[in-house]
Amino acid sequence: MFSAKPKSASNPDGIDPAAFQQYFVQFGRFTAGTAIHYPASTLVRSGTHQNLASGQTIGMRFHSAKVTRHADAKPVHLGHSMKADGRWHILAFAGKERFMGVDCQVKALCQFLQNNPASPYYVLRQKI
Repeated sequence: MFSAKPKSASNPDGIDPAAFQQYFVQFGRFTAGTAIHYPASTLVRSGTHQNLASGQTIGMRFHSAKVTRHADAKPVHLGHSMKADGRWHILAFAGKERFMGVDCQVKALCQFLQNNPASPYYVLRQKI
């Protein structure tokens, strides 16, 4: 479709521009390389815990949504706020609980990462 000439009076066998536009919209993320879906592997978990990442398909590229940064109230694209330099990033969304309050899941995650022997950060910290 990309290399074919558009349908016209002089080219009746060409591609209909409306069909091309529909195709591009339908498969645009794939064409742009953002719809890649990696299967379960050492780096990508199976979909067992997909419910913990609603709105983000496990194994797919992270969607860069526009968010307001908590530190300075600046609107940024979430995916653009991290450098693609090979480091791992953990993004935790607080939800509706009071930030770092008793029921805050971000606080629970931080405590787990710092103190629990099953935490990857805890394991790495012990090796340093």
